[in-house]
Amino acid sequence: MIVFLTGACGVGKTTLLNNLRQMLPPEGHEFFHSDRSPVPTEEEMRKLHDGWEEWQAAHTEKWIERLLARPQGKHLFYDGQFNLDFVVDGMTKRGRTDYRIVLIHCPVDEMNGRLIEERNQPELAHHHQANWNRFLHQQAAEKGVLILDSTSFLPEEFARHFMVSVFGEASGK
Repeated sequence: MIVFLTGACGVGKTTLLNNLRQMLPPEGHEFFHSDRSPVPTEEEMRKLHDGWEEWQAAHTEKWIERLLARPQGKHLFYDGQFNLDFVVDGMTKRGRTDYRIVLIHCPVDEMNGRLIEERNQPELAHHHQANWNRFLHQQAAEKGVLILDSTSFLPEEFARHFMVSVFGEASGK
């Protein structure tokens, strides 16, 4: 199964994946971060893809291809920021149902606090990120996608909460 994690910057996606990586046996699980892929400048996006949304769609398609090319039999976890429609459309056109999308979420004030105080990235705490956070939450709610709020959990507790919520157990086996 592929588990696609989305959410705005600072909601806890990467922290969650890092904790899952420590918690789960490597022989049955693989972890992927889209943040490791370079993001083109706005000008490059317009040249190559007509803008942000088109670039994001193309980027998500590339990741879907990479994930589907992996050997079967493992749980794959992908951490990225993507419009849910891009994953649903990409997996549907391939006839795939062996995936789950999970929105990792927290309120904008909490997200901004993490970005400013914990990550020391105040440049990411802006209205575009806040709007993206709200958009993803609304989209996930409309599509019936699992929404997990990371606000009231310590990181290790949130990883356990995630596993129970997604797989019905703490181990993910």
